[in-house]
Amino acid sequence: MTVKEIIVKVCKILNEKELEEKLVSNEENVDFSERENKILNTLVDCFNFVQNEIAENYIPFKFSEEVDFGKRIDFKNLTKRIVKILEVKDENNLNLKYDTFVTYLIAERDVKFLTYSYLPFDLSLNDEIENYITESIYINGIVAEYYLISSMSTEAEIFDERFKDCLLNFSRKNSDIKLPSRRWI
Repeated sequence: MTVKEIIVKVCKILNEKELEEKLVSNEENVDFSERENKILNTLVDCFNFVQNEIAENYIPFKFSEEVDFGKRIDFKNLTKRIVKILEVKDENNLNLKYDTFVTYLIAERDVKFLTYSYLPFDLSLNDEIENYITESIYINGIVAEYYLISSMSTEAEIFDERFKDCLLNFSRKNSDIKLPSRRWI
């Protein structure tokens, strides 16, 4: 799934038919009007904002990587932009105790595996979305942000509520819900 595929569906909701048709066309050099270009750039910005909001506040994007930096891990040397450390392990796959600082962590022994939640990098129109979140989450979030930017607060509120409902449903599907056993009298 690409950012463009999501934006095309957002254009349907926003009733931007000309922009939608240009995005769907297979022509290489499509000329966008100044207005369409502005809308398109705003929608891509909204996509990136929504993706970061999801990763930061709702559904953490997790990443594990093998590292060979010794006891000290500088966050700038990691593949992704770190939000929270989830697991630090040595070469025997044993959990390590560690202290976290602003830009690095120091473990009790050499670190071999690091698992953490991260913020995704900003994507452009033709980029692939690497984290699978349902389209409806992205679409409702982007539309809500677009309406908010456009000072259409009533519509923004409606789509923000849909966005949060979709997130709740997605998080329920991805977790095991166990009801406690009950005793019958």
